[in-house]
Amino acid sequence: QQISRFTGTTQISSDFLFITSLFLLLPNARLYFTSTLRISMKASVPREDVVNLLRNLRPEMLEDTLEVHRMNYPTDPFIPWSIFSFCTLDGIRLTIEVSNRGFTVGQVGLFTKVRNQTRYHYLTVVKEMVGRSYPTVESILMLASPFYQAKHSTTPRKNSRELLRKASKPWLHTVR
Repeated sequence: QQISRFTGTTQISSDFLFITSLFLLLPNARLYFTSTLRISMKASVPREDVVNLLRNLRPEMLEDTLEVHRMNYPTDPFIPWSIFSFCTLDGIRLTIEVSNRGFTVGQVGLFTKVRNQTRYHYLTVVKEMVGRSYPTVESILMLASPFYQAKHSTTPRKNSRELLRKASKPWLHTVR
């Protein structure tokens, strides 16, 4: 009961007898006991982390486009345990798979009515992201969405109209 209250799961209490029997039989079972406890604690955390992540991403996606395809606890390191998809404010649809490797872009798509710049960005950058793993969803959004990049970038972006004006009338900007 102490372990189940500590981790917040009931699965540990059923394994408690097996682990304590190993602890009594084997002299070095204490290491096994602590590693099993840590793994179980980690296994119960990521599902809530993904839910909090999706709550924080709501302002960055189009309304009513979030679909959660799968939301499980991590059991197999090679199978994604959470899959969700949404559409960015630019109109780019992303399907993200969460596994022990990180966040992997599974599929990408494009709404039919998007600007030409968004379509060009989709063809040159976003299609190349499929199958690659990233450490955070923010890193995926920084690459996939120019709007997100402009909103959250740490480096200031230059105004394209100002650069165009300086290039077309260089005599206005000369140093005397």
